[in-house]
Amino acid sequence: MEEHIRKAIQILYSYAFLLGLALIGLSFFRDPSPQQESYLTFYTDSILSESGNWLGYILSLVLAAGLLYSLIGRIKGAVKGDRGLQADSTERVNSKYSRLRQGLINLVKLVIPVSLNLILFSYIVGHINFINRNRLIDTTLASVDHWLTGAYLFVSLQNLKLPLWFVKGVILSFANLPLFMVFCAAVAYLKDKLVFSKYAVAFFTSIVLMVPIWLSVPVMSPQDRFIDNVYNLADPPRISSALNHYEPMHPVKSFLKQMRLSKVGLVDMPTTTFPSSHAAWATLVLIYLFEASSIAGILMAPFLILSTFGTFYLAQHYFVDAPTGIIIGLLSVLISSGFFRKWEADR
Repeated sequence: MEEHIRKAIQILYSYAFLLGLALIGLSFFRDPSPQQESYLTFYTDSILSESGNWLGYILSLVLAAGLLYSLIGRIKGAVKGDRGLQADSTERVNSKYSRLRQGLINLVKLVIPVSLNLILFSYIVGHINFINRNRLIDTTLASVDHWLTGAYLFVSLQNLKLPLWFVKGVILSFANLPLFMVFCAAVAYLKDKLVFSKYAVAFFTSIVLMVPIWLSVPVMSPQDRFIDNVYNLADPPRISSALNHYEPMHPVKSFLKQMRLSKVGLVDMPTTTFPSSHAAWATLVLIYLFEASSIAGILMAPFLILSTFGTFYLAQHYFVDAPTGIIIGLLSVLISSGFFRKWEADR
C-alpha cells in the first residue's frame, strides 16, 4: 500500500474517533434516536432532481470527457513506455494487474473510514439541528450581511434580471456540487494518489472545523427563516419590507419549491448555514483539481464559482457564509498539507 494512502487512512480513523466523541456528547442533549436529516440524503436528492434538466446531461458529458481524458493520458503513457520492450510484456502485464489489484484493495480500505465518518457526520448534523432550534440568531447574521453589503442579498439579487442561461447554470452548479466532488476524487486517484490522500483528509478536516462553529452560530437558511418562515417567527421590519419586493425568476422559484419539498416531514430544519460547507467544499475541489490536472481544474472552475455564488443567490446561505466557508476550505488544505509534510519529514 502506498504510504500516503496509509497515512490518510490513519488520519481518517482519528477523525472518526473525534466525531464519535462529539456524537456521544451531543446525544446528552436530545432523544437517543435522532431524526434522519443528513446532508448526504439532502444533496443526493438535489442531484436526482436536477439530473433531468438537459443542462445536467451536458454537465455529465463534460465530467465524463474529463475523466476519459485522464484515462487516455494514462494509457498513452503506458503505451509509450512499452515501445521496444516486447520481450518482457507478460511480466509487465502481470505487474500492472498486480498494481491495479492493490489499488482496488487500497481504495476499499479507504472507503471504510470515509463511510464511517460520513455516517457519524449525518447523525451529528441531526443532533445539531435539534439543539439549535431554539437558539437561532438569523436576524443577527442578516444584519451582518446588510452591514457588509448594504442590502439583503438573498432578496436584492433576485431583483436583477440576469440572463436565463446564467440563472440555470447557477442552479445546476449549486445542486451538483457532490458530483464535482466525486469527479475530483476520481481524477486525483487516477493522477496522483498523494493528491487524492490530501483531498480526502482536507474534506473531513473541514467537517471537524465546521461542527463546533455550527453549534456556536445556529442559523437556518434565509429561505427557511425569512422567505418561507417555517417556524413562524417575527421578522425585523427592514427584512419584511425587503421581502415585499421579492420577485425571484421562474427557475429560482422552481428551485426553492424543490428545496421546500425536500424538507417535508422534517421536524427540525437544517441550522448549519454558517459557515457554508458548499463554499468550503467547492474550494477544496478547485484546489485539488488544479493540483491533479490543470485541464480538469480549468474545466470545472466556472461551475465551482457559480456554485459558491449560488449559496446566497439562491437564499440557501447568507453572503457572509460564503467567504467564511472559503476560509475554512483554505485552512483545511493547509492542515492537510501540514499532516503530509510532517509525515514526509518523519520518514
